[in-house]
Amino acid sequence: MAHRSGESGEAGTWGEGEGDLYLLHLVVATMDDLSLDAMVRRWGLVGSAATLVQEHLVTLWTCRTNTSGGSRAFRSLLRATVNVVTRQLDPSPTRSLIMRELRLASSGFKASSPASWRPCVMICLVFVGASISVVEGMAKQCLRNWSEHLSFGIVRARRALSEEIGQSHQRASTTLPGAGGSRPWEQHQEHQHQPNNIGASSCVILRPAPAAPAVPTDVVREVLAARSKGPWVILGIMVGDWHGIRVAYRQRLLGVHPDKTGNAEGSEEAFNVVRCAYADSAGCL
Repeated sequence: MAHRSGESGEAGTWGEGEGDLYLLHLVVATMDDLSLDAMVRRWGLVGSAATLVQEHLVTLWTCRTNTSGGSRAFRSLLRATVNVVTRQLDPSPTRSLIMRELRLASSGFKASSPASWRPCVMICLVFVGASISVVEGMAKQCLRNWSEHLSFGIVRARRALSEEIGQSHQRASTTLPGAGGSRPWEQHQEHQHQPNNIGASSCVILRPAPAAPAVPTDVVREVLAARSKGPWVILGIMVGDWHGIRVAYRQRLLGVHPDKTGNAEGSEEAFNVVRCAYADSAGCL
């Protein structure tokens, strides 16, 4: 997956060498000064994989959630979009940004309010090849305060990219190339060289070494044991407790989230089980 190149000839991709480490540090320091157009030029994705993700996002955008079965259709389309992003896009700050926005769209979803989730899809679209002017036109048709939503989305994008780039900078700076000794990314990380818009140069995406899974937590075990007993049991609430379903869902989701459990064994499976249980139960709202 290639990134767009900036006007200065720099590509929003990973590289090797002390100069690249300095560039990453510089990008983090100046990220607050970047406009949406500048971030898209630097970190926007292009290629067939980005086009496929864009098609799923457009389908998600056109979902009519305020109709009968709209909530269930939204959850189904959202799951399909997340799967495409996970399978098609290589690990990068841009993919992390898209996943953050999709998670935010899921947690804040309200069937009667397009403003609760469409702004997140709007930000995702511009980073996978959609024209900013086209996305703004789409937003004007269905979002009353679309410019405010866009401004908030730009702030979230800056913060997410800054955090991801900063974390990568810290990992890469543990051993500098040319300083002697082995490079940790040569031993434990996989290189992927793909052409970008600069011509003969290539981009390198650093993947962290897979860590050994932690011991499953009590919540993970409880969710996995209840997956065949119905959505209400999985969420840990009484059948028909519509008032407490959202709170229970968020508490359950945090309890099994791979990032919160240290990638405990079975946490990812339990995370998907909770999401599906909520989708099944929310479809009856």
